[in-house]
Amino acid sequence: MSINITVKHIIYYSLLILALAAAGVGSASTILFSGTEIYPSVFIGDIDVGLLTKQAAIAKVNECFEAKKETPLVILSIEGQEWPLYAAEIDAQYDVTGMVEEAFHVAREGFPFQRIRERYLVMQQRKTIPLKVQYNQVKLNAFVHELTQHYTHMAVDASIHYNNGHLNINEHKLGHELSAERVLAALIKAMQNEWGSMVQLNVDVTEPHILTSDLISITKEWTSYTTEFNARDFNRTANIILASQAINGTILKPDEVFSFNNTVGLRVREKGYRDAPAYIQGKLVMDAGGGVCQVTSTLYNSVLLANLEIIERTSHFRPPGYVPLGQDATVADNALDFRFKNNSASTLYIQSEVLENRLLVRIFGADDKQLPNIQILNIDHETIEANTIIKQDPELPLGQQLIEQEDQKGYRVTTVRVISNEGKETIREILSQDEFTPVDKIIKVGTKVTSTPNLIPVK
Repeated sequence: MSINITVKHIIYYSLLILALAAAGVGSASTILFSGTEIYPSVFIGDIDVGLLTKQAAIAKVNECFEAKKETPLVILSIEGQEWPLYAAEIDAQYDVTGMVEEAFHVAREGFPFQRIRERYLVMQQRKTIPLKVQYNQVKLNAFVHELTQHYTHMAVDASIHYNNGHLNINEHKLGHELSAERVLAALIKAMQNEWGSMVQLNVDVTEPHILTSDLISITKEWTSYTTEFNARDFNRTANIILASQAINGTILKPDEVFSFNNTVGLRVREKGYRDAPAYIQGKLVMDAGGGVCQVTSTLYNSVLLANLEIIERTSHFRPPGYVPLGQDATVADNALDFRFKNNSASTLYIQSEVLENRLLVRIFGADDKQLPNIQILNIDHETIEANTIIKQDPELPLGQQLIEQEDQKGYRVTTVRVISNEGKETIREILSQDEFTPVDKIIKVGTKVTSTPNLIPVK
């Protein structure tokens, strides 16, 4: 089989040599072993170097590049504006010697039959050696960065603000992005083509998450809830104000889930939060962000009245006094979160503000339906009495008593949401069943016996 193939190749290439000779290319030996000139129809970029010696080809290519160096190496066209890139800007230099060497070796490498075949192909269609350019990568990156920064602008969400009883909308802004990777790839490819190549690039347009059209339907206050705090506790008040500002202006589309921790972020001193009383692992301590849970609990109650779906909620270790029993919600950095879902058909807007010693959280939505009447009730309310624990203390005098820990009552409570339409109860939903453990009273009783000196009788 291999002998037959070889014979076929010999016949084929013999006919090819005859065809080339008949076309005026020359004898077989000339076709296979041409002298010092580059074969015809060989180009370097757009420069014809056919029938030139290496030295002549190098001179011609250098002359062409020298004549063009004052003109742009590449021209980028973006949104009707042209951005020329000159060789000097990026220290661009072509490997002329290497390209000429590659051009010279066209149809001169491989077995005789391979060379004959390549020579024939060059006659049919010109052979182009791509330009090989060297450049300063740092300068090219700087050019690309400046270009992309000019056309790249972040999309801006539409926003809504409540002021003096009115809702005002700020329209969204479209984003524009010109990919640095795409620009860089286009430039490198263009530099391998002819000098002065024109490259057309498009800027990607992106929409923000919140569009103006999402907010136009928000016209009605669905719910509001208010809690009070001691404004003279300056640290705690400052924390409440910071957390309130963080949730103010939140937009929630249908089926989106709100996360308090993701929205507010870490409650740390670097963000302005101050040390204030807070329960950590059941102990009342001073901690950055103390008081933030009042914002969570106020929002929780406003969410309940808006008939939204609660995803995650945790009660305090001890019931706070600013909301009814069983209607609180606590949070902790990277641990406990308060999350709810907008299970309505309307985009919602949360407005939160501090007014003197009051925290007010409102929820606004579309005015497209009659909202049901919603009540939050505490049922099965049970008080758990605390115990009194006596501890003997050998350091206290015998019989002396000292209260080490005051007692606090505990509670069990079930909280339900009752939904009524036209005065008729339609849904009764159990929200939570909370238990607040009582704190026992601890009394230390002294057991230390004080010795009395021996009396010496008087004689």
